[in-house]
Amino acid sequence: EAARLLGLPAHQKPDALSVLEKSMLSDPSPSVRRQAALSALAYEGHEPIVFIQFLLRGEASDEVRRDVIATLATAKPHLRDSEATSALTTALAEDPSPLVRRAVAKSLGARGDRRALAALEIASDKDPDKATRRAAKESPTILVPQAVSAMNFDQAVAINGTMPGPLIPWMPSGSAARP
Repeated sequence: EAARLLGLPAHQKPDALSVLEKSMLSDPSPSVRRQAALSALAYEGHEPIVFIQFLLRGEASDEVRRDVIATLATAKPHLRDSEATSALTTALAEDPSPLVRRAVAKSLGARGDRRALAALEIASDKDPDKATRRAAKESPTILVPQAVSAMNFDQAVAINGTMPGPLIPWMPSGSAARP
């Protein structure tokens, strides 16, 4: 379906991810970059996470980074992915925006991945933003086994405080971008 919507032969589905990569990393419109990143997270595997890591390091818009973080934390194809958790903990430690770091702290707790506890503990003590420190302190309290797998998309949005918005129509059929 994605290949058809892009005008590609059906056997070229991986090229759809390449189109998303190009859009998320170089389109002049923040909303296009955001939608491309959110759609890329519907794909399983290592490649979408690598693209998201590049986006998080280079994206100028705090809001785009925040929305991508919230979606990365709850995207079904990446729930058990240690690289996704690593991308989130790196953003918690390094993102210059308190808005984004707060979203990361909340998202890590909603994710339910205990590998994030050390990063949350550091942020709760050392983040320069008081609200981010508070979010990091409160986040582990919602770390429960299978927290995200039992959560629907609206619950994830309520926890993360963001609304990622609709996915663009060239998402592969059968993908689960919304948990």
